Amino acid sequence: MLNEDNKILKLFKLDKLITHLVGYIDTKIALTKLEVEERLQEIITNSFHFFILILLGFLFILVFNFGICFYLNTLLESNFLGFLIVACFYLIFLLIFIFDSNKTISKKISHTIFKHKKGNDSL
Repeated sequence: MLNEDNKILKLFKLDKLITHLVGYIDTKIALTKLEVEERLQEIITNSFHFFILILLGFLFILVFNFGICFYLNTLLESNFLGFLIVACFYLIFLLIFIFDSNKTISKKISHTIFKHKKGNDSL
């Protein structure tokens, strides 16, 4: 019976077809693995880049604010008024965003960014 099955497979060349099909499936699996690996590497690279940008941006803002505070302290001949003025400045922004219940400011900023981005995409 096994011999008959072999004859039928050889007659219709199904053995080669099965071999090619298995090879195709193996290649497809390997290609999918490579695509997933490439996408994962892209995500990790972009995440790392974003993290570095956030960190450097935070450090810049921190040092810049200290510079402003010390400059205001020198102008006002005080040891703390510069820091108090900068802190009040941030408190005002915080209160504006807290009491903006309709998120009007955030929506306007988001709209402006995406409108500007769409304009750049068409170039």
